[in-house]
Amino acid sequence: MPVTGARIRIEFPAHVDVCDLIHLMTDHLGQAGGLDEEARHWVDVAVREGVVNAVRHGCNGDCNKRITVELGLEPPDRPSELVVRVIDPGDGFDPDDVADPLSDENILKPGGRGIFFMRRLMDDVTLRRPPGGGDGSAHGEEAGRGGMMPPPIDPLWITTAAEVVLHAGAMQRERFGTDVAVSKKGVIDLVTQVDVDIERWFRGLIAERFPSHRVLAEELVSEADPPPVAGRTDYCWVFDPIDGTINYTHGLPIFCASLALEIDGVPSIAAIYDPMREELFTAELGGGARLNGQPLRVSGADTLVDAMLCTGFPYDVHETVDEVVALFGAFVAESRAVRRLGSAAIDLCYVACGRFDGFWEERLHPWDIAAGALIVTEAGGRVTGLGGEPFVSREGSIIASNGRVHDAMLETIRRRALQRTL
Repeated sequence: MPVTGARIRIEFPAHVDVCDLIHLMTDHLGQAGGLDEEARHWVDVAVREGVVNAVRHGCNGDCNKRITVELGLEPPDRPSELVVRVIDPGDGFDPDDVADPLSDENILKPGGRGIFFMRRLMDDVTLRRPPGGGDGSAHGEEAGRGGMMPPPIDPLWITTAAEVVLHAGAMQRERFGTDVAVSKKGVIDLVTQVDVDIERWFRGLIAERFPSHRVLAEELVSEADPPPVAGRTDYCWVFDPIDGTINYTHGLPIFCASLALEIDGVPSIAAIYDPMREELFTAELGGGARLNGQPLRVSGADTLVDAMLCTGFPYDVHETVDEVVALFGAFVAESRAVRRLGSAAIDLCYVACGRFDGFWEERLHPWDIAAGALIVTEAGGRVTGLGGEPFVSREGSIIASNGRVHDAMLETIRRRALQRTL
């Protein structure tokens, strides 16, 4: 798995629409390699066509098969070529019937349309930099802002988030149901060797690709980064290698990988991947939320009695069981149904796509909720603390809803809190 900023690799099921991510990948590396705007456009077109061909022909129409897209700059020290690789299962192609991607007419030329097709397993294509390179205009616009605007969203952040959770999900699925080493962090709080292996790989990726960024993740606390530096923009990747570890260890296929990039404490990029259902949820601050490339919207339920809610129980539930169950019962009495899945990140994604209408939980960690909170917000939902205060991932409590039932959920919690004081 590449861990350098000059190479990006994404593996995905054939039915998952990653065209937007591919666009960001090609645009980012194209700029870094000196390709001008027109050249980057045709690179994007060509790679998309390569993926479409891989889905339709390389996967032989089977959407359960997996495709890998790799893009990298060569050589890394002074890049002059953008190397593209589309890897598919290799079924359904007759190589003699597909255009040669390395023939002169299919190499990208300045001012010309370079169309090529990827074919068979591990086929490569090299897009040579147009004479004179790029004009640098993509970087000049940012330089003219004089630092008065916050840093723009880097396409590499978005593709990195998707790359990470897809890879983590593949590792989860590969070892699901096997004899995985399990240890205890608390009475009912578990950690597996899969958690540790994924997080260690992830920390290495971020350290190599974004050396100035911090990491906040669940398992390797001893490797935690130092606190943010005052006066400097803080970039912090908040990662849960397996959200739903208890489900995972018991063979219950409800778990995911969850990743958010917080900029100065604000979740700005989010990606959550459920490998058992092959669902990739993504969001960008101000850019909306998507499920497998399709836009997400929350549900339209207007009242609690028409709402299906979801919650989770904290790891100290043995000490707080009366409090937890009492609030659970209050919502059962007022809603259509209440469910408990065992993964806060998946719960939040299900609010975002309308499967649930609301979610509440307390005493959570930032890696449980940072990504999901952004996905709900960008899908048109509302996210606050349990008292209605602005959501902060470090506070650990959350209500997320479609917005329409939010005040009613807050009122239910308020009434239950008053009953506890009587």
